[in-house]
Amino acid sequence: MRRTCAAWLAAVLAFGWTAACAAQNLEEAEATAVTPEEAAAHHAQGEVLYGDVWMPLKELFQYYQSTRTDMEQAVEQGRAKRAQLDDLNRQIYSLRADSESKERPIRAEMAKVVADKRQAEWALRAKPPTEPQYEPYPPRPSRTQHPSDTDYNDAMNSWRNESMTIRQQNDALKKEYDKKKAEYESAKAGANATIQASDAKVAECQQQLDALAKALEAAQAPILQQRQGVNDEMQALGRQARALLDRAGAMEEAMRAAPQDLLWKNGIVEWEGEFRLLDDLKALRAELQAEIDRMRTELQQAAQLAGRSFPDDWRHPQQDKVDALKALIEQAEKAAART
Repeated sequence: MRRTCAAWLAAVLAFGWTAACAAQNLEEAEATAVTPEEAAAHHAQGEVLYGDVWMPLKELFQYYQSTRTDMEQAVEQGRAKRAQLDDLNRQIYSLRADSESKERPIRAEMAKVVADKRQAEWALRAKPPTEPQYEPYPPRPSRTQHPSDTDYNDAMNSWRNESMTIRQQNDALKKEYDKKKAEYESAKAGANATIQASDAKVAECQQQLDALAKALEAAQAPILQQRQGVNDEMQALGRQARALLDRAGAMEEAMRAAPQDLLWKNGIVEWEGEFRLLDDLKALRAELQAEIDRMRTELQQAAQLAGRSFPDDWRHPQQDKVDALKALIEQAEKAAART
């Protein structure tokens, strides 16, 4: 399919080249003022003004065709480089995704270990249990305070009972304290062990992550290097295509400035923003019309098989284009016949 210069510009920019590559960079010299008489004399000789040089139209058109061919090749090569670049990017993304999938469980384990370590550190900040305040024992009764044996014995019995009660209470307090102290010491020892194990596990996980990162770097290094080379080639093709597009545009402007009859006399016709040979347009019209006729025949046959009438006003979407092309061809042929 043929393209206009605008379409080619869109294709060039579609490769990802920056707007700077699309800046105007025409290579033609600024045209000097030409009198109508001088222009008519050159046109009579079949010459057109390209930049500030008069040259045969046929020669300019051949140069134009060659330029467009080179431009099309640069654009197609740029597309191929873009496809190659996309493939390399997919390879890199695949490697990175695979590495991330391997990293994910390691990082999850590391996060759990770090959380356990924080809990252990929090446990170490806990205060030890407070030693209980024991109940003091009452003083032993003395003989001097209880002269009679009965009073003394009663006092001793009371003292023994009270002392036994206090001893039981103190023993219970000590037992509870010893239990809490043992739990504290055990928790402290467990927390220290957890911290040591966590540090070792974090170091192990980090080694695994470092190994994965190193493996990823080694795996993608040649691809990244290749990608840089492909990108540089694509950028160079973009600049080349842009320069060729500008050059073709300058030639088109030169041909548009020439008399229409001069172009038609040489079998050159502008169609959809591009200059084509009249014979090429005839072939294009015949191809389009054949496709329209083929579709019409198929639809008529389908309607007949379905028992439906085919609409007389059926019109292919491309018919207007074909009719316009036919009118342009006839106009060019008549003008060429007059000369």
